[in-house]
Amino acid sequence: MNGKQCEIINVLNHNTLICKNDDGETYVFFGKGIGFKKKKGEKFINDDNVQDYMLVLEAKEALKYKELLNQVTNKRLIDVVQNIVYEANKEFDNKINAKLNLTLLDHLNFAMERQKNNIIINYPFLSELSYIYPKEYEFSKRAFNYINRELKDSIQFDKAELGFLVLHIHAAIKNMKVSNLLLNNTIVYDCTKLIEKETKTKIDYRSIYYTSFIKHLEYAIQRYKDGIRINNVLWESIKDKCDIEYIVAEKINNILKEKYNINLDENEIGYIALHIYKLRNRKININLGKG
Repeated sequence: MNGKQCEIINVLNHNTLICKNDDGETYVFFGKGIGFKKKKGEKFINDDNVQDYMLVLEAKEALKYKELLNQVTNKRLIDVVQNIVYEANKEFDNKINAKLNLTLLDHLNFAMERQKNNIIINYPFLSELSYIYPKEYEFSKRAFNYINRELKDSIQFDKAELGFLVLHIHAAIKNMKVSNLLLNNTIVYDCTKLIEKETKTKIDYRSIYYTSFIKHLEYAIQRYKDGIRINNVLWESIKDKCDIEYIVAEKINNILKEKYNINLDENEIGYIALHIYKLRNRKININLGKG
């Protein structure tokens, strides 16, 4: 849409315009001050002179956003979410996906209705998120406090919402669906508890070894979904030197098969075993030489 002229069909506020192009497709533009003194029917050009932090919801998402606006009962929530998205975009070097305006507003609007009806959904991995996504967590803490401060006359969100806020921010940075990220975290939680049970080891969630394990497991799952195979030339040595860890890694794969329909090959299982060894022994390097 960059550089193309649109007709303004709704000025939502000083920072949001709903427009349509010559083909009749609807777009939502978010940017500080872009709606100031603008009127319905005027022309709007999305170009580099507008401002530094322009976010655009394209046709399909824009229509969903328009529908959502009619469903939001507390209109103040719209501005609150937009301000969070602007700040997130600056905080994370313009990497935020514009769909965060839609997904976060939808989530918080529904969360308000749940909480008013005393329906609380707990997020069991909140403490782990502070170690896995530290920057997103710190930003989300500030955003969480801002939300409760701005909406104090109508609602105060339970702390469980902080976890979901972290997920929305991270998903917007990585251009992922929140549902996929939530599934990955559930898988990580299951696998972590299995490792602790089978090895009688209390894992330090703050360690670089845990972060490394999580990242590898996520990448291994994504490689499986994408049909990508890797060659582990150290597989035999790992299986020999990390025999206990390899058995645990196989049990992890059994969980993945039974609960999530994911079946990793022996190359991936070998690398997971190596990460489990590092978790247990808090060592970066292991001698995998013969003999």
